[in-house]
Amino acid sequence: LSLNDNELTFLPNAISKLTNLRVLSACNNRLHTLPEMLSTSLEILDLRVNRLVSIPECVSKLCNLVTLRAGHNLIETLPEDMWDMSSLKRLELNNNHIAVFPDTIADIRSLRVLMLARNRLTKISDEFCTSQWLRRSLRVLWLHGNELRRLPRHIGLLENLRVIRTDSNPLRSPPPGIVRAGIKQIRKYIKIRRRRIRLIFNRLRAIRVEFDVTAIDPQAKNILTDGTGHMTKEDLKQCDELVDQYVNSDFYNRKQITD
Repeated sequence: LSLNDNELTFLPNAISKLTNLRVLSACNNRLHTLPEMLSTSLEILDLRVNRLVSIPECVSKLCNLVTLRAGHNLIETLPEDMWDMSSLKRLELNNNHIAVFPDTIADIRSLRVLMLARNRLTKISDEFCTSQWLRRSLRVLWLHGNELRRLPRHIGLLENLRVIRTDSNPLRSPPPGIVRAGIKQIRKYIKIRRRRIRLIFNRLRAIRVEFDVTAIDPQAKNILTDGTGHMTKEDLKQCDELVDQYVNSDFYNRKQITD
């Protein structure tokens, strides 16, 4: 059923009674919301180019939905519970107003393609990459055109990820050159970086100096937390700079990264 290009401001409630409806396309309208219920038989829902500020709760109940396209809206939030969307494989939310990464995405069991390009994201939680579902299912991740300074430290756990786009972000960790080289180089970078952080931690512990590993991303700052009474402010600053160079900088490039 195509309702594209009609300047619609709402969809009739009766649309939920179309029990055999598989595809609903309502692009390029003026929709602010959706009916309280939609047909649970839907497999493809296309809502691009409307005026939605959120994904309504009714969408999260579509257990047979395979593809949801909702780009070019005003969306800021997603439903709290998305685990019912057990069939969803493709989620497109490009060109919206999403500033906080929606952790509810981690509940989608079959998601293969996630597109969040040109939003307002500043951070992606590490929990996203440790989801028992996404670790195996996710293949494509679009994050370009946001405000990200770092990628999650566990992004290498997305074992089947094949394509990641992060251009047009102020990325610092991993360095942009590594990210442009692709997911294989990112995984190598993370592996070596983790090894280097462990080395720093062990050496500092040997001289009884405490080290805050969370202060490394996206730029090492105030990383020493205890046992520094003999050090000056300049010493501490220099330590931050040296660690930053060792684990965050463009010291890593494709020729230098080896297992």
